[in-house]
Amino acid sequence: SILMSREYHPFRPMLESVTRVDTPSPHTVIVRLSRPFPLLPKVLVPALVPILPRHVFDNGHPLPTHPANKKAVGSGPFMLESFTPDRSIRLVRNPRFFLPDRPIADRLTFRIFWDQGEIPLALASGEVDVYLFASCIQLRRFLDGYKFAPFTVLPLGNLHPYTVLSYNLRQKPFSDRKVRRAFALAIDRNFLADRLLHGMVKPLSGPFPPGALFYTPLPAPHDIAEANRLLDEAGYPRGKEGKRFSIIVDYSPDSPLPRELLRLLQYELAARLGIEVRTRDSESVSDWMRHVVTGDYQVVLDELFAWYDPVIGIHRLYSKNNSDRGIVWTNSGGYANDTVEALMQQATEEAIPRRRQTLYDRLQRELVEDNALLWLTTSPYALVAQPSLRHLEQLGLGLMSPLDGIEKVPSLFLGGNP
Repeated sequence: SILMSREYHPFRPMLESVTRVDTPSPHTVIVRLSRPFPLLPKVLVPALVPILPRHVFDNGHPLPTHPANKKAVGSGPFMLESFTPDRSIRLVRNPRFFLPDRPIADRLTFRIFWDQGEIPLALASGEVDVYLFASCIQLRRFLDGYKFAPFTVLPLGNLHPYTVLSYNLRQKPFSDRKVRRAFALAIDRNFLADRLLHGMVKPLSGPFPPGALFYTPLPAPHDIAEANRLLDEAGYPRGKEGKRFSIIVDYSPDSPLPRELLRLLQYELAARLGIEVRTRDSESVSDWMRHVVTGDYQVVLDELFAWYDPVIGIHRLYSKNNSDRGIVWTNSGGYANDTVEALMQQATEEAIPRRRQTLYDRLQRELVEDNALLWLTTSPYALVAQPSLRHLEQLGLGLMSPLDGIEKVPSLFLGGNP
């Protein structure tokens, strides 16, 4: 399981120091490392290193296209009862689960909604008990519509989601550092955060979102005159109609916040810099991913997760070793900086938080100086549930949590879901 995740997981840098894994006895695992990696226990969780049974997956078939991917095989708290494509997944309690008295629930049913607008209605009517991953836009609309309903809202703070413009650094104009600097100076991220959701999101000034481990607040200057000067100096003067050039932005069709951001960015870049922003609409998430992993893009407007440690959520975006693997949510733009590489390696090997903070302070400043990405705003997610559900605080990773402790009790509220 560890070696397969090292090879195929998008967050590959978190396991790159693993050289081999020995199992000298049925209850002994020895992980061999090429260098110190004190954070290893923090990455050994199911969402990052899922348990993959050898007798199923070790048959020579590549993992990304393995037929077993479409079947539930594992050792978790629930077992697959039925799967109706595009409609539902039904799970039943695993009587052989290794934790005593877990899971608490006898059955889980996952409903699949193709129209995200239906989910708040299903919650309000009691048709569903919990929405495990509500975006901030969905949450705002839900709260506005049901202000006095007794729903539980639990922020998913461990993931630290945020939005970025990711550049393809292998192509002009974003291979030019001056152009990236001009974009950073022209976009007023405080304005974006205020116009988007009036306080639900926060502006970003660098690669670590506020609240994330080792976050360092950095200045985010807004200087339109300097941005235009840099573009002139880079060889992109305004034409007769004031236009410099056009860019095409890709975005994932399943994420509501980027669509809201795009409208603001289109106006800001056209009005401030004379840059036309066009969008390419993907038919599906798979179609969008194909553009990203093959490098067939100029700019991607995306949501990323910083997770609970930079080795998991940050390193993957800037590591040279992740730039040519054809995996989404990694360094698909081809960023390379030897100073950044050295700082990430030192921070991976360092166990003392104070020393790690110093290293990550330097890392954040280096990335901002290089304008590796254009960091925009936070993008919080939350869990929304009926009051009849208990132990929701255990679901810090939302849908990626085990769900073995969730319990449903009779509701004490009128109109609740009995």
